[in-house]
Amino acid sequence: MKNILLVLALIFNTAFLFAQTCGNDSVVIRHFYRIDDQGDQTNTVYTDSFDLSSGTRYSSQLQIINSIPGNPVFTQGTFIRKLISYNALMDTTEYLELQGTGSGFINKNKIEFTYTPDERPLTKVQSIWNGTSWSISKSEVWTYNSSDLILNYLVSDASGNISQNNYFYTGLQQTSIQFQNYSSGSWVNEEQYLITYDAADMRDSLYVQRWDIDLGIWIDSLQAEYDTVKYAAKFMLSLNPGDTGYYYIDSLNNIISHDYESYSNGSSRSQTWDYFNNHLKITRDNYRIDYHDFRSYQYNAYGFLTGESNNSGSSISSGSSGTTYDDFSNPVSSGGSYSSMAGGSSSTNTNYYYASSDQISLSYIPGENLLRTLCQGDSVLAYALVAGGCGPYTYLWSPSTGLSSDTIANPMVSTDNQIQYSITVVDSIGNTASSFFNIQPYEILSVQFDSTLCSGCPVVLRATSGYANYQWYKNDTLIYNENQETYTATESGIYTVRVNSYCDMVSEPIVLTLTGLTRIQGYVYLDMDSDCVYNNFDRNLSAQGITYSY
Repeated sequence: MKNILLVLALIFNTAFLFAQTCGNDSVVIRHFYRIDDQGDQTNTVYTDSFDLSSGTRYSSQLQIINSIPGNPVFTQGTFIRKLISYNALMDTTEYLELQGTGSGFINKNKIEFTYTPDERPLTKVQSIWNGTSWSISKSEVWTYNSSDLILNYLVSDASGNISQNNYFYTGLQQTSIQFQNYSSGSWVNEEQYLITYDAADMRDSLYVQRWDIDLGIWIDSLQAEYDTVKYAAKFMLSLNPGDTGYYYIDSLNNIISHDYESYSNGSSRSQTWDYFNNHLKITRDNYRIDYHDFRSYQYNAYGFLTGESNNSGSSISSGSSGTTYDDFSNPVSSGGSYSSMAGGSSSTNTNYYYASSDQISLSYIPGENLLRTLCQGDSVLAYALVAGGCGPYTYLWSPSTGLSSDTIANPMVSTDNQIQYSITVVDSIGNTASSFFNIQPYEILSVQFDSTLCSGCPVVLRATSGYANYQWYKNDTLIYNENQETYTATESGIYTVRVNSYCDMVSEPIVLTLTGLTRIQGYVYLDMDSDCVYNNFDRNLSAQGITYSY
């Protein structure tokens, strides 16, 4: 039984026509694949082309369910363009967001940075475009002493909120931090950290004090010993009756771990942070109530997100997912699985591809994602995910075996054998990209025989083992009563074998030229003296009453 996946190539060419531009475009293709416990497969291809001149986004969506494609859906809109500027030391000096209009871009948001000569932050100013000029929404300023130790951190926003942190030292040792808010023309104390050291000048304890407005004095709130293994001080907070919270403050006075347990509703939450490129990033978030949700995050040395994973579950269902990112924190791939205790499960996978006018992206949907089971003899349409460069494209497939054409993007591919195809695409200005397309039937039926036997002699044909019933054919005519995996061919002809399993398969034809069986007359003897000559020393086996068939 042969299945043919019929899809008009026009659909695909139309769907990605806007991706074949020679302009200032950027293209993102997202391929989503889902399979459930019934074997139903869904492929959805999302393509977004971003016109970097007009700010217009062109999008298409095509869904293929169990090899049957739907009609592509086209939409159009605008997008936000993000630009980052760096200094010679690769520090970010400006982050700019521009809103596309369809005819260009207008300003939206901006963040500007300045640094000390040794790359410590000096200022960070966030602004919003009000239609005619930039309006500051938040401003941060750092001040340092001659030893490059921070003395003051000042932050203000457009709502009039102003606060600052003041840092105090004895020599190079930080002894306290004061947190203040600006109100009614003066600074008001809020909280302060007091840091103590032991006789060996090792950090010992941390006191958290609150400012008593009525008394005008600092009141001790919390105290914890400094853990020289965790390099942090652990605090416990008593919240609602029976509820407790724990958190660790590190040597830079940042919370790096927080645990909360509620005995009133049985919930708990645990969060952990770590440093990447001198910035705190959350690495773990674990929440539990009548279900649990665990998330973890991975970063590179520069603090860019490289991966995240999630596991969740309850008494009725469970699931997991994960995503990987490139060096710019763009998603590369993601996957997940879901199962229900009542029955039913599914798994998903998504891949992302990026291209521009001077770069082509080429990949193919795997053939096994298009049909539930690829049987020997089935045909599928190779579905190209191609974008970028400057069209039109030219294609070259190798080898050409089993292809309806080796020079088009989406040829029909026969699955008679396991083959890996290499595809190269070239655009009109010389950009090139390569990819592979693998096709492998779920089962392969083949016939083997010994080709070293004498010319014209009978041949034992041996089919792939493991099937219950074989049907041998000579010149497309059934050979009756031959239903084993081997068959001895004595006559010339074209031989095939058929089996019926999950796939109804017919082997590739074997062409034999034989002379048929020949009767040989003579005696059979045992060469006792090993001289290869019959004499009186040898034993005539035929005379012993032994008969042989040959």
